[in-house]
Parts: sequence; C-alpha cells; structure tokens
Amino acid sequence: MSGPLGYLGPLGPGGPLGILGPIGSNTWNPSYWVSAVGDWKTWSSKITGMDGPLSHKGPLGFGGPASPAQYYGREGAGKMLFETNHFAVHLRAFGLWSSLGPLGPLGPFGPLGPLGPVGAHGLAVDENGNYVCKEGNTMRMTSVPYPDGTEHVFELYESYQEKYAKIMKDQDTSFMVHGKSNHLFEIDYYPIRSNKDQIVTIVVVPVYDFTNYDVAIYDDQGKLIASSETTFFIDSLQLTVPKGTSLTVAVKLAGSMTLLPEYRLYVTGSSEYLNKHNIFGNHMLDWYDNQHAKGGFSEVVPAIRKRQASLRGSQEDN
Repeated sequence: MSGPLGYLGPLGPGGPLGILGPIGSNTWNPSYWVSAVGDWKTWSSKITGMDGPLSHKGPLGFGGPASPAQYYGREGAGKMLFETNHFAVHLRAFGLWSSLGPLGPLGPFGPLGPLGPVGAHGLAVDENGNYVCKEGNTMRMTSVPYPDGTEHVFELYESYQEKYAKIMKDQDTSFMVHGKSNHLFEIDYYPIRSNKDQIVTIVVVPVYDFTNYDVAIYDDQGKLIASSETTFFIDSLQLTVPKGTSLTVAVKLAGSMTLLPEYRLYVTGSSEYLNKHNIFGNHMLDWYDNQHAKGGFSEVVPAIRKRQASLRGSQEDN
C-alpha cells in the first residue's frame, strides 16, 4: 500500500493526480486559474517561440522524455539512464512500474504535461471540458516542431465531465474524467478509439482514501479482454492498441468507507512515436484470463448484451 503503485504512492489520492494536485475546479488547483484566463493562444505562441513547453526544446521535443532517441536510450541522458538503472528501465512500456513512467498519466503525454489542463496550448475550455479556440472551434490536436523540419502531432489531454465522456462518439485516447459513484459495485462505461498504432495506459485514482476502484477494458464487440481488480494498489492497465480500434473502459466501485465516493479516470496514449517495447515477462498477459483476476466484471458490456439478446429475439421471431 505504501509502495510506488500503492495508495500512498504517486498515483494515490494524495498524489499529483488527486484533487490536491494541479488539476481541479478548486481555487488551489492551478488548472482553475489557467481555465479562468480563457483563450491565451497568442501568448502561448510567443512562449513556444521562446523555446517554451510546446517547442522543439520542450518535453515533447527532440531532447525531452517523449523523444524516441531519449525514450529508447539511443543517445544522451536516456542512454545513460537506461543502461545503468534497472528501475528506470521498468518505467518504460510494459515494465513493472510503467504506469509511473513517461507513457503514463505522470508523463509528458498526460494531464500534467503541456497537452493538459495546465499545459501551454493556450486554449479555453467549454462546459463539457473540450478545448476551444477564440473562434469557437473545438481543438483536439496540437503539433511540436522538430529540428529536421517535421512536426510531431499530439492529442490534447482534456478533462471531461462524466456524463459527456460516456456518450462521446469520437473519443480518443488522451483524456481524464472526474466521476462519481452512487452505490457499491456501480460500473461506469467510457468508449475510446485509438487514432494511431500506440500503447495506451489506463489508471483509475480514488479521490478519497479508503476507497477502492477497479478498471476493465472491453473490445469492440463488448467482450471483456482485461481487468485490474486489486485491493492494495492503484488499479491500472496498459495495452497495445492498433489504429482504428474501438474499446470500452469500465470503472467499478469495489469498496468504500466514504458516503460519496469519487474517482479520476486517466486514459493516456503513447502517440505513434513511442509505440514499441522490449520488455517481456510473466506479468504480461496476451489476453484476458480469469485466473489472473477476480472476475468481478461482466464478460460482456451490459448494453451490448441487451442489444445482442434483442437481435437474437428478432431472428427467432423471423
């Protein structure tokens, strides 16, 4: 419980992803003040021109943790770090601590980086959590220039309202949701779709102590393919998702000693630039296997099960 992946660790309720961290709707959260400014895209562009967070020298640039050369340890600080530190190696994709690493919600692609609610994109936020420019258009992407003349394109990291996130038809793999549970074992379902071949990390963080949430993933047919149902750790999942794949993320309240339990769901895509891995082991599963989970989730998304039953009934009637 007190380890790196426990409730007292960086992913726990008291960590930077919790309500006391940078993101939230309270006056102590920096994102509250960033949003209050509204659209500051002009200032953002000036900052980028001065080697700011969205420039080629920022965390998404050629020398930052999102650079393929640094992440894969081919040069510079990344090479030195991964050659000499075994813990750092397991911060990369599918490592033992991967949810804490650069591809997870604490990394440059996550909500705390330049793409998120405290980021340097300078966009305003509407009532649902979408980023909008001063012309009123919804913005989902931004780009970072590289020294070779190319631009790396990244998905912005939104903080969505729960009801809105559940019904989005074009949801990507770069967002967070602040959700609430009304009763024990309640399950919330969120559709996502990968726009690139990438690695997706999913983490659910209880807002309050003494609350336990589980997380699962269903494929495009509504079949359960993975779940994380631990008691003393923050539950997370990481998987390779091909371009164009639609999935459903499920969050379940498994236990709580608070009257109004809440959670934060973080879905973080690695982008097409960091979609390879060289870590293998028994901690990795090729497919869902109920020998490795309690099986507290339905094998099929209930809404899809209901639709399938309806279709079968229609066929029998015919």
